[in-house]
Amino acid sequence: MSRNFSYGARKSKAPSQPPKREDTAWHEAAHALLCEYFDMRVTWVTCEPLKWKGQNYLGYTMTAAEEDGEPFEITGLQAMYALMQSAAGFVCEWMRGTMKRGYVDPGDMEELTEIAKQIDIEKFEDTEMILGCTEEFLTWSWDVVKDIAERLIARGRIEGTEVREVVRIRLGYIPEGKQEKPFEGLVVVPGSEAATRDPWKRVV
Repeated sequence: MSRNFSYGARKSKAPSQPPKREDTAWHEAAHALLCEYFDMRVTWVTCEPLKWKGQNYLGYTMTAAEEDGEPFEITGLQAMYALMQSAAGFVCEWMRGTMKRGYVDPGDMEELTEIAKQIDIEKFEDTEMILGCTEEFLTWSWDVVKDIAERLIARGRIEGTEVREVVRIRLGYIPEGKQEKPFEGLVVVPGSEAATRDPWKRVV
């Protein structure tokens, strides 16, 4: 079963005591990496505070679908990738120790809940499996998360084209048109770092 869903934004609402800019950069880097690896095209990503649609955010990962306000026809498998992308920010912070393990950023929880409400995810009800996949993926790609985070720390904002180049050269990506089986369909640039890296696989 598929529904219309416009996904991809990091909705990290500003708390009373904001985290360090560096923490936000890592959080957003994780979101952006997952977006690009699973072909949810990033327009831009920032670790600077901003206001979007009347709300204040500490950082944001913007996708073309979100920015254009276009509905996205999402399938069960794409739903799993969207859930992993939504979880990537707080899972990254768990791994770094900047957020207590088990705590979920309210903005990310809002997005996870939105996905759950709009699509049939009975096959992926096991939240621990989704979080486990996300943590394993981030462990595998940690050096690339760090690369993107450091660029954000240095400049505050980077364009989606830059994120896309980093991910495709260093990891490869799974095009939307090849998303038929979980985590299969990886495309890499010949001669790139991605071509020499053992691909990440997870049996679900």
